[in-house]
This record gives sequence, structure tokens and C-alpha cells, in this order.
Amino acid sequence: MIVPPVVSVLIWQFLYGPSGPINTVLASLGLESWARSWIGDPKFALWALIFLGFPWVSAFNVLIFYSGLKAIPREVLEASAVDGAGRLSQLFRIEIPLTFGQWKLLLVLSIIGVTQNLMVPLLLTGGGPGNATLTPVLYMYQRAITYGNYGFGMAVGTILFVVVLALSIINMRVLRTNPS
Repeated sequence: MIVPPVVSVLIWQFLYGPSGPINTVLASLGLESWARSWIGDPKFALWALIFLGFPWVSAFNVLIFYSGLKAIPREVLEASAVDGAGRLSQLFRIEIPLTFGQWKLLLVLSIIGVTQNLMVPLLLTGGGPGNATLTPVLYMYQRAITYGNYGFGMAVGTILFVVVLALSIINMRVLRTNPS
């Protein structure tokens, strides 16, 4: 990890706060009506958490994409430029298809990460406001640890494992690439 997760959560808590930089920028652009407590509003809290997992936000995801882009031979890009391909054509016809392996990996890791992410919603929102950010693993944690219902928490964990396993298998079969 480049930034420890707890520090990352604190940074995002500051960014999403009522007087944080996001609302400051909105106010300076004359969009005061858009300013809000992003993690305190039930309509936006889950979207604020989802945004943290986007490929361009997470350093881990950026590094995986970067490694895929660096693996594309320079000759391929140069040949496409000689053939008259513009930047958008290179992006959609060369770079995205040649980084398909990274897309698959990140899709599987994102499915696993979303379903198993306990720390970010626990520290950032505690599952609130009004259970708007209650992830499956946070629900399992609340049932087992907070309410002492260990059997129910274990059942949720087992179901979660089966769902993640099934989604991963389906993903790998659907997105299978041909070796040719």
C-alpha cells in the first residue's frame, strides 16, 4: 500500500466534510447549492464510498493499469501512428484491448474488495447515515461483534464467501481470453 488505509480514510473524510476542499471548490465555482456533507447525506454517502474504488482514485489500480500500458510494445503504437491512427483510435483499438488482462484482474479484485471492505465504511461512516453504506462485511461485523450474534455473523460470512466465489468463477469464464 502506498498510503496506509487509515490515513487514506482520514484524508477522504476531510475531503468529503462540509467545509472540505470539494465543497470549497464548488462554492468558488458558484455552485453553493451542490455543496453538502457528502458522507452525511444518505443519497450520496454510498456513491462517495464507491468513488473511492474507481481505477483512477486507487493507487493500486493505477499501478496495475500502468503496468499493462508499459507492457504494450512501443513498436505497435508507432506502427499505428504511421498507419494514421489518432490518439483516440490508439486508445480504443490498441491500448484497451491489450490491457484486457488488467481489466479482468481489477474486475475480480474489485468484486472481492467491495464485498470484503470493512475498514473504509466502518471508519468513514460506520454504516450510516441510516445504513446507507452498510456493506455485506460490515453487516456481518455488526451482527457478530456489536450484537454478539456470532452464529448469524458466521452465516453471513459463509454466504458472502459463496457469492464472491461464484461471481469470480463466472467472471473468469465469461471474460476468458483465447490463447490464439
